[in-house]
Amino acid sequence: MTFDLEEIFGEEIVVNDEPRQAEREFTGFSGASGMTSMFHGTRGKVITVSGIIRGSGLTYSSSRQIAWLKFEKLESLMYEEAHDYTFKGQEFYDVVWNEIKKIPNSQGGYYSFTSQKHVIVKFIMTGMELI
Repeated sequence: MTFDLEEIFGEEIVVNDEPRQAEREFTGFSGASGMTSMFHGTRGKVITVSGIIRGSGLTYSSSRQIAWLKFEKLESLMYEEAHDYTFKGQEFYDVVWNEIKKIPNSQGGYYSFTSQKHVIVKFIMTGMELI
């Protein structure tokens, strides 16, 4: 089953993928000059999703709570099995999510209260294709 990243993260996201990286192991030997290298294949593409979570309520506390619940839902993706995802026609296969971070605002906090009674939290989440 394929999931649309905009349905999961919302429409205020940017998705980037990095090229695959070589997986190598280097070994040096005592008393010998030089090293050997063993190529193990490639790692999958690193997928990065950055964006904004919005919580809307009557007060700062209720807005912050809603934003936190949305953030926890994204956090739970790290504990799921690999899934296929799409974003604007691009497909990502067998992605597992490794890390999610909140990005601080200009005052050093993570939750910003807007004039429309929204709390916004900027985040970045990284994952990797397994193939």
